[in-house]
Amino acid sequence: MPVIRALPDQLINQIAAGEVVERPAAAVKELVENALDAGAKKIFVTLRDGGLSEIIVSDDGVGMTADDLPRAVARHATSKLPHDDLVHIHSFGFRGEALASLASVSRVSLISRHDDAEQAYQLNVHGGEVGRIQPAARAKGTRVEVRDLFYNAPARQKFMKTPRAEGDAVREQLQRLALAWPHVHFQLTEEGRKAVELIPGREAYSQRLAEVMGHDFMANKTDVHCEQGAMRLRGSISVPSFQAHSTRHQFLYVNNRPVRDKLLMAVLRAAYADLLPQGKHPYAVLFLDLPPDDVDVNVHPTKAEVRLRDAAAVRALMIEGLRSALHTVSHTTGDNLTQHAVQSLRARHAASAMPTVLRDYMPQTMAFEGAAPRVRSHDPLAGGDDQHDAAQSEVRENISQHFPLGAAVAQLHNRYIISQTAEGFVMVDQHAAHERIVYEQLKQHMLEGHVARQMLLLPAIVEVGEQTANALLEHAEVFGKLGLVMDSFGFGSLVVREVPALLQHADIPALVRQLADELHHDHAGEALRERLDHLCATMACHGSVRSGRALNVAEMNALLRQIETTPNTGACNHGRPTHITLSLNDLDKLFER
Repeated sequence: MPVIRALPDQLINQIAAGEVVERPAAAVKELVENALDAGAKKIFVTLRDGGLSEIIVSDDGVGMTADDLPRAVARHATSKLPHDDLVHIHSFGFRGEALASLASVSRVSLISRHDDAEQAYQLNVHGGEVGRIQPAARAKGTRVEVRDLFYNAPARQKFMKTPRAEGDAVREQLQRLALAWPHVHFQLTEEGRKAVELIPGREAYSQRLAEVMGHDFMANKTDVHCEQGAMRLRGSISVPSFQAHSTRHQFLYVNNRPVRDKLLMAVLRAAYADLLPQGKHPYAVLFLDLPPDDVDVNVHPTKAEVRLRDAAAVRALMIEGLRSALHTVSHTTGDNLTQHAVQSLRARHAASAMPTVLRDYMPQTMAFEGAAPRVRSHDPLAGGDDQHDAAQSEVRENISQHFPLGAAVAQLHNRYIISQTAEGFVMVDQHAAHERIVYEQLKQHMLEGHVARQMLLLPAIVEVGEQTANALLEHAEVFGKLGLVMDSFGFGSLVVREVPALLQHADIPALVRQLADELHHDHAGEALRERLDHLCATMACHGSVRSGRALNVAEMNALLRQIETTPNTGACNHGRPTHITLSLNDLDKLFER
């Protein structure tokens, strides 16, 4: 029978390294956090082969004394817990594991000079073997050199990605830290070339946000600020139409510590629940400030997750703050859609130059006998009525000046509404816009507890099959809250007797079958409010103006006024944009004026 034995320190350190230092980016994170804890104002990172061959982190922090150097590479030795208090933690590090773990799987050289010291000292550690302290030369601060990462752990090397991919991960990690420390100068050099340079400016945070997130984000963001007692949420999030394909553009911080916490990311996703298409994600930079004793940061090897003492209160704070911020931009579709539309039209214009082979087959202009009639610029168009047209134009101009979405002037292919505004024009997707309006009305009526119902003159009989009918009837109470009343009709059929008044013209059998599909995909596990919202979205889709329906000018203008007064009309409940605005300036650019 195997005998239980204590593991040697070297093996213990290598095991710890597997948890703390997964890849070069994790090593850089630990070293940069140490520099920030030391009060550094300048942090320079150098990489070779994505950090696999060499990582150098140099800072101008407080530095270490000669006596501190060997302690720095010892396990569980730290200067950051002066009172052995694991509750009120204000620093990044506190376990004393990072340097010891790194030194066990690489060749580490420490050079440091303390604030009060006359010279610097150097200590080399190769694969856990600690060398002798030697005098060195450098300015105040610390320089950590890590070479040949995982040289003595070949099994770990197999899991490393290409140098380029590892370098990209380091860059992302550095930017994540730089967002939380806008007054610190960060620099990243890769293969001798400067890759990142983040220098504090007069408007430190705004400048840093633009440098890391990009100017497109700055043009399509809304700011978040919400407080509740000692809790505070601040930061910036994207408007719903500015979307990403992954969550890598979401930067979340708890007490300035970067985290990838599942709870916080789920709350962010919930705030955008009916504003984004499936598979799309918002951009976000959010800082959650909590009392230190309300957060346990000692629950994850890399401190990427936290445990909250009152998770429900934090969720409520975040939902309130995020939805309030989104409400302020609920009618906008974002600058990026306008720019995309302009660029798309430009591209089509460039591609529309007629090929020579087609020009050769164009009919030639034919000459007519006699002089062509002259048309004066002030002549009315044939069939026009000057007084009527002038009156119509005056009404349109008046509406355009006083309403954000202006006055309807045309409908394209019974699908899109063209509206003239004071600044240009708006193109509206009539189905997407009305779908959002119906959805918001359903939600509001449900919240107020009086969803108006319409009794069907002829109840609708829907055949769905025995199993599906039973599943729908199990949720009869939920559907009742939405104004949809149905009963069993026997043999796998349902009879629908009442529907929400907003949906009185909907295709009832199609609606019931789609609701059955939604239940089949197991939305029953959601909280009741979220489940009701999801069902509202499905019902709204069936109760809205369909694409292909002709609308007169009065109907189009009525829809425009509803869009202006309904929240979240920048996107339909599936996350698609409802309208796009183009200014006269955008049009001038298209026509190269």
